[in-house]
Amino acid sequence: MIESLIEREVRNNMVKGEKKSIQIYPEFRSCESPTADRVLGDFSLVQLNWIEAGGKTVKKFLPELTQRQKDLLSLAGVPVDSYQHDWNAIPSS
Repeated sequence: MIESLIEREVRNNMVKGEKKSIQIYPEFRSCESPTADRVLGDFSLVQLNWIEAGGKTVKKFLPELTQRQKDLLSLAGVPVDSYQHDWNAIPSS
């Protein structure tokens, strides 16, 4: 069910933005009806890391997104800054 909602949101926003297709297939080939699997797959290597020493967080490494990932988030209705600000999941120092 969640995948269907993701697909619907992306496809509806493509129509609103007058995008006939997006380049989501390998080799940046175009796709007119992206699936949730393809959209989510583009985020499979996004990582959140931090270094701890003495029980305290010393350094946080937030994800750096590609332009395509930013575009996909926008189409999915997810604020891009949710991936680029300090995540609450990271323990604070």
